[in-house]
Amino acid sequence: MKNTNKILAFVLGALILYFVYAYMLNILAYILVAWVLSMMGSPIMNFFLVKLKFNKIKIGDSLSAIIVMLIYVIVFSLFFVIILPPVLNQIDILTHLDYSKVFAPFAEPISSIKEKLIEYNLAKPEDLNSDSARKFFINMIRIDSSNISTAFSSVVDIASSVLIGIFSIAFITFFFLKDSKMFSNIITSLVPEKYIDNTQKIIDEVSTLLRRYFSGIALQIIILMTFVFTVLTLLGIKDALIIAFFAAIINVIPYIGPIIGAAFGIFIVLTNNLDMDFYDVILVKLVKIVVTFMTMQMLDNYILQPFIYSDKVKAHPLEIFIVILVGAKIYGIVGMVLAIPVYIVLRAIAGVFFSNYRAVQKITKKK
Repeated sequence: MKNTNKILAFVLGALILYFVYAYMLNILAYILVAWVLSMMGSPIMNFFLVKLKFNKIKIGDSLSAIIVMLIYVIVFSLFFVIILPPVLNQIDILTHLDYSKVFAPFAEPISSIKEKLIEYNLAKPEDLNSDSARKFFINMIRIDSSNISTAFSSVVDIASSVLIGIFSIAFITFFFLKDSKMFSNIITSLVPEKYIDNTQKIIDEVSTLLRRYFSGIALQIIILMTFVFTVLTLLGIKDALIIAFFAAIINVIPYIGPIIGAAFGIFIVLTNNLDMDFYDVILVKLVKIVVTFMTMQMLDNYILQPFIYSDKVKAHPLEIFIVILVGAKIYGIVGMVLAIPVYIVLRAIAGVFFSNYRAVQKITKKK
C-alpha cells in the first residue's frame, strides 16, 4: 500500500510539473524574476526597516516596499532614457543602409590578399570568388523595408506581452518585498511536513547565493559598460554607448557573448564609416575596437569573474566551466545563461538531501 501511494504521489507530481511547464511557464517565470528582484532589493528594505528611523518612528513594510519599487522604476527609466534614443537612431540608419556598400571598404585589401595568394600558388583564382559570401552576408543582415509592416505587427504583439510581463513582475515583487517570507511560505506549503525544515534550509541558502550572484552580474554589467563606453569615447568611436551597452549585456552569455559583442562593435563601426578610406580610417577604428574588447575580456576574466564565481557563488572555475557546457548541451544559449542559477539550486538541494555522498560533500563544502 505504501509503495502504491509513493507511485501515485510521484505520478501526480510529474503531471503537475508537466502542466506547469506546458501551460504556466510564463507565470512561473514572472514569479521567479519577482523573487530575484525582491532578493536584490532586500538590503534596501532592511535599511529602511531596521536602520532608518524618523524620531524613533520606523517605516512600515508597505512604505518600504513602495520606496524600493520607486527606486527600481527610476533606475529602469533612466536606463531607457539614456539608451533608447541612440538605439532608435541606429535602427533608422540600418533601415536605410545600402548593405551592398558594407563590403566596399574591404575591396582593396581583399584584392591585395588574393593577388598574394595567387602569386605564391596558395590558391587558384576560381577558388577566391567572394560573390557568394558577399551575397549571403547581405541577405543575412539586410532589413527589408517591404516587410516593415509585418515586423511592426510582431513588435506590437511582443510589446504587449512585455508590458503584461512587466506589470505582473512588478505586482508580485511588491508583495515579495513587503513580506520577505511569502515565497518560502509558498514553497514549504507544497512539501510534506517532515521536509519543511530541510526545504527552508535550501531556500535560505539559495536565496543568499542567488542574491550574491545576481548582484555580482549587475555590477559586472555596470563596470564593463562604463569601461567600454569610456574607452571608445576617448578613442573617438561613434555610437560608443550602444556598443558598450550591447557588449555588457551580451557578455552575460558565457564564452560566445564577448565574440558577439565584438562583432557587433565592428559592424557598427563599418556602417558608420562606409565612405571613409579603409587604411587611414576604418582599419584604425577596427583595431581600436578589437583592442578595447581584448582589454575588456582581460578585465572580466581576471578580475570580475573570479569575484563573481569564486567569492559570490563559492564555486571553482572548472566547476563553472563544466556546468556551462552541460547547460549549453541541454538548452543552447539559454541553457548557458541559466546554468549557474540552476546549478546553485541543485547544489543546495543535494547538500541537504544527499550530504552523505562524498561527491556532494566536495562540491558543497564551504570554500
